[in-house]
Amino acid sequence: MTVSSKQELLSSDRKLGVNPSSTRQLSEDSEDVIKLLRQLECHGHIDSDFRKKFMTWYSLRSTDQEGRAVSTLIKTLGEDPSGLAEQLVDAFGEIIAWKKPRT
Repeated sequence: MTVSSKQELLSSDRKLGVNPSSTRQLSEDSEDVIKLLRQLECHGHIDSDFRKKFMTWYSLRSTDQEGRAVSTLIKTLGEDPSGLAEQLVDAFGEIIAWKKPRT
């Protein structure tokens, strides 16, 4: 990618109101969440169905505030996988089961 094409992309992002650094941060947070949920599943703390539904909700329907809540839970309870799994299921179980899109 040339310098001018990178500048064009950044310019178009700014016009759309997209902050490239926040997009990168979201991607890094998403990767961390994916890895952590997979570890929780592999160690038997959550089941496969919950992981799939949670990741679908997290990546497609969660609000910024909900995403921050997930990040906060992970940072706070990251050293306690069992407690983290319980909190994720308790806090987000009903939300991820809800099929209707938010308006």
